[in-house]
Amino acid sequence: MLTHYCSKAEIVAVLVLKIYPALCAKEPPTSICYVHIEATTESQLGFDELLSMLKLEELKLICKDLKMKVTTKDDAIRSLMNFKNRKSNISSYFKGCKSDNEARLSKILRDKVGPSYKLSDLVQSTLSELYMLMYLGINQNIIREKKLELTLLYDKINRETYPIDKHMDIDDASVVFKTRHEFHRYLTANEMYVTFLNSTDTTEKISIVNDAYSNYNKINKEVMKSYKSLPEWLRRFTPPYIYIKIMEAGIAELKKVKIHIQLALDILTMMISQDSFRLHKKAEWYAEKALIYDKCMSDPDTAAQVLLEGFQNPDLPKASMDCMRPRAIKLADRQTNSLADEETRDRLRTYGHHDDILEKCVRSKHIYKQPMETYGRGKIKFQTKTVDGLSVLEAEEFCLTQYLDEGKYTHGEHWEGRILTTLFFLLFWDIIYAELRGVRGIFLTYYQNYPLDLFCDSFYTNRKCLIDDRLKEIEQAREDEIIAMMKRVWDSRPEYEMSGISRNVGWENVSDVAVCLGGRGVSAVCKRLATDYRYTHSGVPDLTLWNPRTRQIMFVEVKTDSDKPSIKQLQWMHYMKQNDIQVEFCYVGVNTSRSKARQGETRASS
Repeated sequence: MLTHYCSKAEIVAVLVLKIYPALCAKEPPTSICYVHIEATTESQLGFDELLSMLKLEELKLICKDLKMKVTTKDDAIRSLMNFKNRKSNISSYFKGCKSDNEARLSKILRDKVGPSYKLSDLVQSTLSELYMLMYLGINQNIIREKKLELTLLYDKINRETYPIDKHMDIDDASVVFKTRHEFHRYLTANEMYVTFLNSTDTTEKISIVNDAYSNYNKINKEVMKSYKSLPEWLRRFTPPYIYIKIMEAGIAELKKVKIHIQLALDILTMMISQDSFRLHKKAEWYAEKALIYDKCMSDPDTAAQVLLEGFQNPDLPKASMDCMRPRAIKLADRQTNSLADEETRDRLRTYGHHDDILEKCVRSKHIYKQPMETYGRGKIKFQTKTVDGLSVLEAEEFCLTQYLDEGKYTHGEHWEGRILTTLFFLLFWDIIYAELRGVRGIFLTYYQNYPLDLFCDSFYTNRKCLIDDRLKEIEQAREDEIIAMMKRVWDSRPEYEMSGISRNVGWENVSDVAVCLGGRGVSAVCKRLATDYRYTHSGVPDLTLWNPRTRQIMFVEVKTDSDKPSIKQLQWMHYMKQNDIQVEFCYVGVNTSRSKARQGETRASS
């Protein structure tokens, strides 16, 4: 852990280590112990350490007093280092004595820094554990990137606030961890995951994946049973959940080294067979396992059986199966290294063809335009004339200008899903952040962006009656009533609140889009988000186009020559089409033959 310095006049001790059992009432408060913070005296702080604690403006002032001109922090550090090493006079040079400049500069730096203390490794690790415990439920990146103090400060000064009512009684870590030993098992697994994320070495990553696989298999039945007994939104704080995250991310690393292919298959088989952790990924695991058998093991017949097993799994939602269908069609139709059994081909085709989500079922527009030459893997850009002269635009913005120039739609934005999630949060705010009777652990800290069950199937089941009633109310409401419902939330929430409301969309645009969608349209998109927010909050078409006068609205997915829509994008477009919301693909480029082939020539327009 990095050394941490505190610029405070006096720090005596911190509550550590045994605070958790006391919080859980497992031990009396008198058992809380104190650990001394290792105070580092001025002479112990090195020159480099003092420099690292000062900001650019402070270094500039020091350099100015020493008659040095600098512009950047690197310049300042370099100049001060040269000053420190400079010999003060010729006699000192011949005697080999150190320059008086070093002592002089060290004093200047110490005076500028002020009294400073260095936390011992024990205290630093203890504070990290304490943060994890006290703020369980917060975005882990905040703690991982050592930004917790900044987050608390921003909340205090209303720069970034959080939506949980500070007067609400919330749960704490005791709903997850019953003993300190359970908490430390979670910490150990979490540290392994952080190490995996930070590593750039394939060999090290594979080693961590191996350890995660081994540790998962070593969990005894009783302990695993206790993990499974937790609500699904709290299982993320258990070791097996984290081990599966490591193994899932590690499949790509294992595939890089041929000798580890079998381990990848074993891991996928194990993850598919378990029934408690990250089940929303199971269809993707089936598809990945089939891909490895087909491409890495040259065994298309086993790949086919894996897919058929997935399609026949009654616990997989039909929507999630869509990620397996392209693989099934490729296997069934392939001529080289083809399947041995014709019956298997037919079964794969039956499961694979899902006309509802095919690209050709959605209207399309083709724009012939030569892109600018790109170097590397940057986004494709297009040059076009605007009222301000020549502009260079990315594909989405270029297509947006083309639609607006046609005049049918007077407004348009590249929002992707931000507009729909904003509508959803405005209309369901009180339900999303409701204190639910009999439901424990959805709020563990006041610094959560969302309830912990939002990204689980349980979000809907925990609030089913409330959500269904609200959807019915929206569908039957007048436009002015819908606007009034949203405006109350928009005006009552702080501007810089961290939630699903995107303020940069703008209230006027939110209200216009809601009016153009109407009660049925707003209810339809909110229903899809409310019943499976984890899956549906992404994949919304790129562009939103509307005309407040005619109340026409359309959602457009933009694709360049080399791009094709994802399953989630196709599902959203199909869903909108089903609910009488206009959708369209916009293909832009000069080589649109592939997109035309996917669409069918009769559907292509220019």
